[in-house]
Amino acid sequence: MKTKSGQTREDVEKDMACRDKNDSSRDIAPLVPAKDAIMIDSTNISAEEVVNEMMRIINS
Repeated sequence: MKTKSGQTREDVEKDMACRDKNDSSRDIAPLVPAKDAIMIDSTNISAEEVVNEMMRIINS
């Protein structure tokens, strides 16, 4: 299935991966998580579960 721009999901994922690699490996001001960042793996959970986990962390 293509988006309005004509890209497939695979195209978008490839573009995002390339952008993320470029952003995190550049010499000047590479994009990296803050040292005190809390990472939530949302791979296998719903948006609601992500919000619930964020609220649990905030309220603890």
